[in-house]
Amino acid sequence: MRPPSLPPLRHTGYMHGPRISALFLGRFRASTHNIGVHSNYPKEDITMRLLARKLGLLYSYQTIDDLQGHDQRPQKSAVQHNLRSKIKIGIIDDKPFDPARNLRNFGYDISEIGDVKNLSEVEKYAIILCDLMGVGLNFDSDLQGATLVREIRRNYPAIMIGAYSGASSSSKNVQRSKIYADKFIVKDADNEEWTDHLDELICEALDTKNVWFRIRSSLVEQKIGTKLLLQIEDEYVRSIRYKKANLDSIHNIISSKNTSDSVRGILTGLASSAIFKLIVGV
Repeated sequence: MRPPSLPPLRHTGYMHGPRISALFLGRFRASTHNIGVHSNYPKEDITMRLLARKLGLLYSYQTIDDLQGHDQRPQKSAVQHNLRSKIKIGIIDDKPFDPARNLRNFGYDISEIGDVKNLSEVEKYAIILCDLMGVGLNFDSDLQGATLVREIRRNYPAIMIGAYSGASSSSKNVQRSKIYADKFIVKDADNEEWTDHLDELICEALDTKNVWFRIRSSLVEQKIGTKLLLQIEDEYVRSIRYKKANLDSIHNIISSKNTSDSVRGILTGLASSAIFKLIVGV
């Protein structure tokens, strides 16, 4: 008796998928340990992924639309009760950050890191709050903190940014920072305003689709190839779906000599982002 045939694999339009017999599929199951796909992924998913890779097909890649059921943005009530202490918030300011003590009492994990001389100093934070005056002088003595905000957004798009200042809202620094910051906060805001803004930033930092769209936009600006972009999206989606932040493909791209410093920085920031520290659990 002929073995039953499988339905076509879903595809992205690059190539129509042939019907693969169960016998042929079984041969690929027997060789899964030699291909380098992490064993924590579901067995059938691994098999189909390996098969498509062997055939050189692109339709095996998962996209952000496959995160249905895993893409819920947390509610503010959940942030207030469970998440404030789990998200690292870094403060860039050349002076003591006056609201810090009160915000810690509200449950936030606040670290005052002063001014920064190297962008890599922000990597471990899910949220950065950046003063616009007196910081970033090593990058731009004119726009100061606004330039820092821009560079953090470009190089670490998974990090949410709140810019704050006591300067007039019409000042050049404030106007420029609003292009790149997720929030602008008046420096003398009261506790209620600060907690509202921080809770919203935490929700955005844990919104899986929002984070991916930011990362993708930054990668596209770096003129990354379509296939490489698909590989990164696939790894991102699978890691969240199966809560296994192996990111093997992404780490391979990071270590490749063909990867530009800009792309390497974006992917390094992704690997250390709040998404993987909290949702995936690393």
